[in-house]
Amino acid sequence: MQVNELRKQITAQIIEALESGNLPPWRKPWNNDPAAGFPTNALTHRHYTGINPLLLDLSGMQQGFQSRFWATFLQWKQLGCWVKRGSRGTKIILYRPLEKKQMNEEGEEETQTIHVLRSFVVFNAEQVEGEPLDRFRVSTTPTAQTGPETRFDDADEVVAATEARICFGGNRAFYVPIADFIQMPLREQFKTAGQFYETLFHELVHWSESRRKWEGSYELGELIAEIGSCYVSAELRIPHGENMDNHVAYLKGWLKAMKSDPAFIFRASSEASKAADFILAFKSSAQAAAAG
Repeated sequence: MQVNELRKQITAQIIEALESGNLPPWRKPWNNDPAAGFPTNALTHRHYTGINPLLLDLSGMQQGFQSRFWATFLQWKQLGCWVKRGSRGTKIILYRPLEKKQMNEEGEEETQTIHVLRSFVVFNAEQVEGEPLDRFRVSTTPTAQTGPETRFDDADEVVAATEARICFGGNRAFYVPIADFIQMPLREQFKTAGQFYETLFHELVHWSESRRKWEGSYELGELIAEIGSCYVSAELRIPHGENMDNHVAYLKGWLKAMKSDPAFIFRASSEASKAADFILAFKSSAQAAAAG
């Protein structure tokens, strides 16, 4: 299948999800269980990247899966498990540039970039049977509710490690590029802890833009910040709730952009993954420096 056709098919899936009135595929009901959260390969424990987290979250929402763990048929077999008969797999893609050296007409060596596209079918832990599955499945214990005073130490450590300048007060959240600071309402002004952290991570994604040398349209930047915030929250197992109040105004613009440009959601999801990794890496770097 050609890249453009695949992009159109995947974009159509995302558009349908956004227009259905349900949660966007990058948002899902919160669960702080270790087996819930950001889509992760069960064998390698690596996070899925690019468009794949959206595809997996969308499939999980449609089929009612809560586990974040996915793997191919053979990978589950390596783990001593087997996919249940009749299970419907979820297609993900590997799409990356590959440099190839060749001689031109003048006999000089030149480098050409070609794009490699491969697809894989993966299955969720809830589609699998076998002995070692407990660690891949979400507990049935209800998730505790959180108030605005609830603190998540891992999240606070990540925020502190960025050393971003954050000012508190007022009724709006925004990032000021020219002065390089984030303005946030007070923690107690938010209804839940999840809304506080989600808003803060949204602004941190904007804060990361110049540091990652990202440039793009305003609407694309808002979608990247929206998805990136959810990615960071999912990784840190923080509620990233069902509240879309702050982002409803952008939905119409996002849908219009996706319909006119099938690559739009691919760019947004790819940059959101990079932004989330960029923000989360500060804590790892700080820990490494302290250990050294």
